[in-house]
Amino acid sequence: MYNLSILFNYAGDIDSNWEANEGVDWEQAEMLIEKCQKDIPAELLEKLPTVQSILSYVDENDEWDSGEVAGWPTEIRTELESFDKQYSYREDGENWEVYSLALTGDEEWKATCETEPLAEGIVKFLAPICE
Repeated sequence: MYNLSILFNYAGDIDSNWEANEGVDWEQAEMLIEKCQKDIPAELLEKLPTVQSILSYVDENDEWDSGEVAGWPTEIRTELESFDKQYSYREDGENWEVYSLALTGDEEWKATCETEPLAEGIVKFLAPICE
């Protein structure tokens, strides 16, 4: 399961910072790109066209346009928020808890089951809905 909450929160922090300072901080922009390259696995990056586009822009341009860069934090957060949730289960005392996990790190309870096979079945049922 993927959890990109650190990247999501970092993008939000720098977006707020850039708004407050009315301009792009180039060091933060470079850090944002490094976090995307480091934190997002290749198989997930294939499903994030906006982030792919940003990384392609970086590869193709030695000098970045501030108007282009200023929107990156919001674009990245929006794409991570809109990505389908993943489902899993975990032991919860004598029961099993089924939950969803968004790329933003947000978890949401879905069900409590008495057996692990039932929890696993629910996850398998929900998973195809998200793909």
